[in-house]
Amino acid sequence: MNCRSVRSSLSALVDGQLSESQREHVYRHLQQCSCCAEIYQQTLRVQKALRKLPLLAPPPHLTTALLILASRERVRQMTQGRPAALVAYLGGRARLWLDNIMRPVALPVAGGLLSAIILFCTLVPNMLFQRPSGQDVPLLALYSDPAVINPAPFGFDADHFILEVTVDRNGRMVDYSIADGDRLIQNPRLRRSIENYVLFTGFSPARAFGQPVYGRVTVSFSRYQFRVGS
Repeated sequence: MNCRSVRSSLSALVDGQLSESQREHVYRHLQQCSCCAEIYQQTLRVQKALRKLPLLAPPPHLTTALLILASRERVRQMTQGRPAALVAYLGGRARLWLDNIMRPVALPVAGGLLSAIILFCTLVPNMLFQRPSGQDVPLLALYSDPAVINPAPFGFDADHFILEVTVDRNGRMVDYSIADGDRLIQNPRLRRSIENYVLFTGFSPARAFGQPVYGRVTVSFSRYQFRVGS
């Protein structure tokens, strides 16, 4: 064997791919040729270095891509020159496409339809057989002001006063203001009389959408008259 053929066989020799007779010829040449023997030692060192390298696993997307390519090639070979197989393949693709589109939509639609049926079945009996109650509050407007429902049971010793009373959700007076503030400051007895009168006056709270809320009402009263304004 000459040097050229031996050097081309060194990789196969290192990997153990040569037959026994081929290995004998290569080894005999290596004993006689120092240059080829040096190249053989370099090949052995490269093999040992490669064996020490960590094994690299193929990325997952590469495996998936290869499977897709193999599947497409198989379909191409099966449908090539066979119209019936091509029609069956296209029909399967169409069914898969429709299934992928309808599946995400079908579950929410079915859930919404079922919820609507349950809600309808729950509300219809109450709507059909609802009886009027004496405690129902008629919603004549979106908002209604507080009102005086029970004036104080005692008299008032002032000639004329206009109060703006703040009423809470429970119909209780929480604050008030008087138009003639200077007159109130100069007469503490009159102020106490007004406070007692307002405290013992019953109010109905303001309502917004039928619910009690805070509100203000203007009350105008004198010694002989009592008026409520908005």
